[in-house]
Amino acid sequence: MNVLRLMLVVPSVWFAGSLLAEGAEQQTIKNSSFHDWSAYTQQHPLSDGSVLSEYVALTYSGSKNSQRLEVAFIPRFECTPVISLIISTFMTAGAPLPDDITVQVDGQTSRFPILVDEETEGYRYTYNASGKDQKIMLGMLDTGDLFKLNFKRASINTANSDSQLESTITFSLLGSRKSTQAALGHCLDHTPIPFEPN
Repeated sequence: MNVLRLMLVVPSVWFAGSLLAEGAEQQTIKNSSFHDWSAYTQQHPLSDGSVLSEYVALTYSGSKNSQRLEVAFIPRFECTPVISLIISTFMTAGAPLPDDITVQVDGQTSRFPILVDEETEGYRYTYNASGKDQKIMLGMLDTGDLFKLNFKRASINTANSDSQLESTITFSLLGSRKSTQAALGHCLDHTPIPFEPN
């Protein structure tokens, strides 16, 4: 998770720390796996000596295994949900998606404005919305069965650079509510790690 992005995604909280330092410890949260979902906790050392902890529930796409849907809860940001899609560059023909896409939850279409960050395997698309709207979207995930992302991408097998292909990525939401509740519960029970300034 890009800390600078969190200042925009969670506008009610101002982050005064520094950029992420190298290294992050990741551990599975016990009793958090339900159907297609699971959860883990991760700690990011920051260059000022503090540690940013996050608790993440996630699932992989049934249609494309390298794609992920994540819901993160971060104690430093009052455990407000932060929803992200991680999509491989292969799926988008090497280019990021436009910054205003739509998604469907059980056939109900919703706008999904995004902030884009490049990752090793592709791009992270973080839902760029207020804390209230993040919670509304989380409620849809908790009560839904299927999350679907439809988008257009450039064709890599044609001489016409303007040619676009329709692509769909789906995520099962079965088990999402219990896994996100497990992650949120650990976030709310989080014990701050002692600050050791550099």
